[in-house]
Amino acid sequence: EVQDGLCVLTLNRPERKNAVNREMYEELSVALDVASRDKAVVVLMITGAGEYYSSGNDLGNFLEALQSGADIPQMMEDASVLMVKFMNSFIDFPKPLLAAVNGPAIGVMATTLGLCDVVYASETATFSTPFSELGLSPEGCSTVTFPQLMGASVANEVLLFGRVLKAQEAKEYRLVSKVLPAEDFVAQVTRLASKYAKLAPSCLRLSKTIIRSIQIDT
Repeated sequence: EVQDGLCVLTLNRPERKNAVNREMYEELSVALDVASRDKAVVVLMITGAGEYYSSGNDLGNFLEALQSGADIPQMMEDASVLMVKFMNSFIDFPKPLLAAVNGPAIGVMATTLGLCDVVYASETATFSTPFSELGLSPEGCSTVTFPQLMGASVANEVLLFGRVLKAQEAKEYRLVSKVLPAEDFVAQVTRLASKYAKLAPSCLRLSKTIIRSIQIDT
């Protein structure tokens, strides 16, 4: 959805708490790529439908594959290629990329927040990274972005030991820019993002390029 320079991407599987399956990874990657080249888009904002921002990876896909006797090594290789494409779509996005975290953010959709330019959170939002509990390694470039944002000690608590952050804690540790009331969260973040979308597009793109180049160099 694009209106007056603001493009809103909504994670829209509320019946699955917006868990991300293969189709969603592909669709989000394509949507970010298209928006990056669309002159009508000045600012892009990602949010979730319903009570969750996202519950992370849809583990049901993996269970179904195991039960069906799928070629697991090939499936993992395909998933790796898909994930690299997905991450690059965030990293390479040339315009301001906002996240409006309307509820719990879990796993990959929590860690990719570190790749967004600004993150707004509802006061009901929580941030959870249960990788060790699931026998997984941290994803979403969080082994780089989280220590940069939070400091090593807190990032280790979050990524290694699964510490769950409440919205105000996430703000304190610099993952979140602003915490907004839940009752009018959508209206407030939309108003802010719409205001930003009226700014000069070329200036925003150039400034983001400079900021990101400094972050990469350091």
